[in-house]
Amino acid sequence: MKKILAVVVMLLSFSAGAEITTKDQADKFLDGYCIGLVNEIEIAAKKRALQAASEDWKKVRKMDEWIYGLSGVYQHLCKSPTVKN
Repeated sequence: MKKILAVVVMLLSFSAGAEITTKDQADKFLDGYCIGLVNEIEIAAKKRALQAASEDWKKVRKMDEWIYGLSGVYQHLCKSPTVKN
């Protein structure tokens, strides 16, 4: 969970100097943020498959937790009824 929070903080810090003042700007920011989350989930899933193939179950479990956490953030932030999909 700490890793997820770190990713969220890191992604949000990229726009720390920017001020979002319109819904269009917010939508564009969230679109990019959500795409970044999906990319990270895809990378993690590929790593997990390699770990499973090598039967490194401890790393598989950690990667499962990471994917689960990222998916939760995506579900709540990117798939909410208030976010344009």
